[in-house]
Amino acid sequence: MTSPDGDKPTGAYTGAAGSSNVSNLQSITQASALSVVGTGPVTAFSGAANNTGGFVKAAGDEGMAALCRAVANVDILGIEPFQFMNGWATNLDQQAQQALTTGNTALSTANSAVTSITTQQTQTTTGGNSVTVPSFPPKLTGSLGTTSVWTLSGTTGSGSQVQWKTDSNGNAGPHSLASTGNYTAFLTAVNGQVMATDAHQVTTVVGVPAASGGTAVSGVVARATANMSSFVYALASSAQILLGYGGLSGTLSATTWQTVNYTLNAGDTLQLSANGSLYTVSVNDTPVTSYNDSGVSSPVGPSNRSVGILTEQVVQTNFGGATVNQGWWMGSFNAADTIAPPVVGIGWMLSQQGTTPVALPGSGGWSTFGTGALDTKQVNPNTVTVADLGTGRVTIPVTGWYVLAVSANLDLSCGTGNFFQAGVYKTPSGGSKSLVMTGSQVCGAPIFQAACSGPVFCVAGDIVQPAVYQAGTNSTDGSGETYFSGTLCSSN
Repeated sequence: MTSPDGDKPTGAYTGAAGSSNVSNLQSITQASALSVVGTGPVTAFSGAANNTGGFVKAAGDEGMAALCRAVANVDILGIEPFQFMNGWATNLDQQAQQALTTGNTALSTANSAVTSITTQQTQTTTGGNSVTVPSFPPKLTGSLGTTSVWTLSGTTGSGSQVQWKTDSNGNAGPHSLASTGNYTAFLTAVNGQVMATDAHQVTTVVGVPAASGGTAVSGVVARATANMSSFVYALASSAQILLGYGGLSGTLSATTWQTVNYTLNAGDTLQLSANGSLYTVSVNDTPVTSYNDSGVSSPVGPSNRSVGILTEQVVQTNFGGATVNQGWWMGSFNAADTIAPPVVGIGWMLSQQGTTPVALPGSGGWSTFGTGALDTKQVNPNTVTVADLGTGRVTIPVTGWYVLAVSANLDLSCGTGNFFQAGVYKTPSGGSKSLVMTGSQVCGAPIFQAACSGPVFCVAGDIVQPAVYQAGTNSTDGSGETYFSGTLCSSN
């Protein structure tokens, strides 16, 4: 076409994407997107765009079906000559449903990709833990795949364990087990990635909506124990969203704090956020209900930081057979800490407080401290393991740079010609020990101490311990002046 303002020549907006053609902007934008977020999300967006026509086609087919039925019911002199058009209307209904399903799948996939990107951004910002499952592996029964570690459990129904299942589009839901009797079965899946803080959010995208009028629920859980004995839930049926807490131990116990009328559609995101005592449920990033658990009816703490999903299946048997009522199927799973985890320092101080001298083994060379020389430790047992306090053997917990310091307070002065040095031994996992740091040599009648300090790069699993060189024989003395300390200054 021709530019209305005449600034661009005819054809500038059409034809092949050349360097002088504005249509080349599309390829530039796509290339930029690929470089930032990868091909997966871009493919999802492209699929959604390509299938947007599915919704339009569905509307058109339904409109034509209504027209065909209207014509089919025209009565001419007591005769309805266009009854055959009811068959056309039925075919159009089927085509509309197929088009709608295609459009819903594309929308769910695109929103799952967006949620995954948002989760990754949250993790990058806070530095906390996160897990991203853009879609579940397709066509599985009794499993949610191995791309993410899951612990599956649930209640039994009619003597049989109801199983998780994934469809061909990567949506997860309950295995349709129709059997005699009437029962309600719940399925849970706890992800192996535990959150680092009590403040976290869990999100899923509706893959296959619940059938109209269905009372069975599906949704997400936060602040859960690993065995689901306690958790907070955001669940939805076909017409309601429920926020509450519960526990699973053979049977499911649940207490609902809030209920709100809401119908989830394909592609909608359901999110549960926990922050302090406040729990918030959002749909498509818009809060729909919340509750302040000021009485802490649901436990909070390090043992309650697992996250996962839950779904329900109800079977009712009557004279017409078994009716299966299932919760909606989930198209993705994402969770992340929403605040930065507390900084837990990694370090230790091992010292000799006793005043009885402890002999240094050997003479005329390097050796470790004497057995039992160090008798007091200051360390967080959750972060550092002291393999042997007496000789100061410490197992490195995290790979990185450590500032290590050794001080050997001698019982006797060095004396003339008796050189002493302090150092550090490092023993790699499966290897042999070697000196990785040494201090200056000292000698002379007034000298009673040898020391050294400095940075040493260590790998998780390495063992470090103090070392001393002595030309003659001597002992270490206490009162806190003989010690071995270490501090992680930069993890790698």
